[in-house]
Amino acid sequence: MLSFFVSVGVSDWGLIGATMVLSSLPMIIVYMIGNEKIENALTAGAILK
Repeated sequence: MLSFFVSVGVSDWGLIGATMVLSSLPMIIVYMIGNEKIENALTAGAILK
């Protein structure tokens, strides 16, 4: 897949950067939607009763 963006001696860094941003957007959106649930799940085990 990387060979699509990089050829011999020439790299289109704008295209590589745009691809990285677009590929990380779904993960960021899921985190923003489920942020409170993720935090509650991570801290639930730390509470001593």
